[in-house]
Amino acid sequence: MKRLKRHVLSISFLLLFGIVMLGWRESTRFSERHIISLGRFSIDTFSASSLFRISFVKGDIATWDVATNYRHPNPRGKYLLDPVVPTFRKPVPQIFEITMGFWHLALFAFILAASTFGFERWRLLNPKTE
Repeated sequence: MKRLKRHVLSISFLLLFGIVMLGWRESTRFSERHIISLGRFSIDTFSASSLFRISFVKGDIATWDVATNYRHPNPRGKYLLDPVVPTFRKPVPQIFEITMGFWHLALFAFILAASTFGFERWRLLNPKTE
């Protein structure tokens, strides 16, 4: 129990890694889109074929009575490492988009977990002497 208590942060990042991997798996099987309205800002998320795009929109996204949350089967169903490099773009001043692969999110979560575990281990092996 004491050992588990010491590594709570790294375990939580490993859980984040697992959640991202589950999202990656679902992204290969389905394409999804969700629009979240936060008053003056809106967030539009889209995932399909191991690709994840998040758009920050100043203002409200017009939906014209169309479903803003949907999930469709994806015929490809493969884990892809596309895109290789995350892209940032601002097509108009009111929109900012980040497009990345789910593998970027998985790698980031894994690096967080590994570095947190390494830091906690280093801190335990090198106690402060005052």
